[in-house]
Amino acid sequence: MLVFIERRLIAAGIRERTTLITEWAVIGAAIISFFGTIGAVRYGSLVSHLKDDDLAAYEASAQVQIAQANRDAANANSVAGIAYKNAADANNHLADANSKAADANKQSADANKKAAEANATSQRAELDKTKILNDNLKLQQQIEQEQNSRQKIEQRLAPRNLNGAIQQAMIVQLRPILPRDVDIVLYAGNPEADNLSHQIAWVFQQVNWGFHFAQPMGGSAQGIRIEYDGQDKTTTKAANIIAASLKSSGLEVNALSPNLLPFMDELGAYTSDGKAGSAKIRLIIGSK
Repeated sequence: MLVFIERRLIAAGIRERTTLITEWAVIGAAIISFFGTIGAVRYGSLVSHLKDDDLAAYEASAQVQIAQANRDAANANSVAGIAYKNAADANNHLADANSKAADANKQSADANKKAAEANATSQRAELDKTKILNDNLKLQQQIEQEQNSRQKIEQRLAPRNLNGAIQQAMIVQLRPILPRDVDIVLYAGNPEADNLSHQIAWVFQQVNWGFHFAQPMGGSAQGIRIEYDGQDKTTTKAANIIAASLKSSGLEVNALSPNLLPFMDELGAYTSDGKAGSAKIRLIIGSK
């Protein structure tokens, strides 16, 4: 191409004809340029081929990696799916557990309500029971009071008696004492007191004590009164034995006095045998 251009320039008189060496130099340069161009093209083709191989290898490696990543992603998705399923199952179980817990709480609330009702019923029953017991106790107390009142009435109305055991005990206690005289004073019109006086007199008779029945000319007396000569120790002992024996038999002794007043001055009484009372023990038996 350069030779052609050169010749045109010479023909046109623009340039002068060069020497042979010059031409050969130009030709050599052209050849070198030609082969250089071919080498460059060949090198570029080779480089391009090498780049294509590297790119293909890279693409192949990338495809392998992408495939592996896809497999990993698929596995991860599978694991995630299993995890989601397990989570869903867990949520279902949790829902069931919450439902059962709610049912249990409801049953517990119902049980607590029933227990509270039962407790209230028990408390009411206990109150009723306490009231019944109190009522029964009051009724029992009333019955006992009525029985005591009736017994007191019966005892007040029943005639006084000196039972045999007490009579025997009096005999045992009075026998060691030297015989004494006793004035037994009775008021008129009282057969119950008269009967008791004879029971007591029977004891004096068993221990060889003397006794005289006397009757006041008027008035009345209540219960039993014992007077004695307090200056005489033996008489005092005997009077106390008589009083204790009468009390142990359930008889009421209203007074035990160591002052013995003159018989007629105190009672205006006379004895059954017409003798004035001179005994150191005086037993006055009035009405019950």
